[in-house]
Amino acid sequence: PDPLGDGNDPLTEEDTGTFIRRIDSLNSANDFHGGELGLLARWERNCWSLDVTGKFALGSTTTSTDIGGSTRVIETLDGIDVSRIDYAGGLLALPSNMGRYREGRFAVMSEVEIDLRRELVCNLWLRFGYNLLAWSRVGRAADQIDLGVNPSQMESGELVGQARPTFTPTTTSFWAQGLNIGVEYQF
Repeated sequence: PDPLGDGNDPLTEEDTGTFIRRIDSLNSANDFHGGELGLLARWERNCWSLDVTGKFALGSTTTSTDIGGSTRVIETLDGIDVSRIDYAGGLLALPSNMGRYREGRFAVMSEVEIDLRRELVCNLWLRFGYNLLAWSRVGRAADQIDLGVNPSQMESGELVGQARPTFTPTTTSFWAQGLNIGVEYQF
């Protein structure tokens, strides 16, 4: 038998005891909706060209966060399941913070892109580029975790004391950079 039902760690006849698996699931997704303004500048000289693009956007970022968890407790005796009980909540995802949360906030997004192009033959270009994206007020999954745990509510226990962990929406700035290379054919 497989005590946790996950295909791993099969029991032998000597296996006796309690097996506990706790799973926490935390997902955050961000959507930006807003207006964007931008400028594109191009310099050309012989077979070379340089494109510089700047964009600036004002709008709203909607952050959706889902927190869930589960615990499975299995008692075994000589490799045979004696009892199996499933509970809502894991370790950092407990009834005090589990659920779906959605929040919208004012945000700013900006992007800069620089592309250097070289014409190889008539209408065939080789392109090298760099871009930088900055986004304010992004909800990242790791920032939504409250590390304070009140264990009284584990395994369907009644909450005694402070309700922890709790969900408190937290946002931070996000930036990303990238390099690109490509071939462009114009006709």
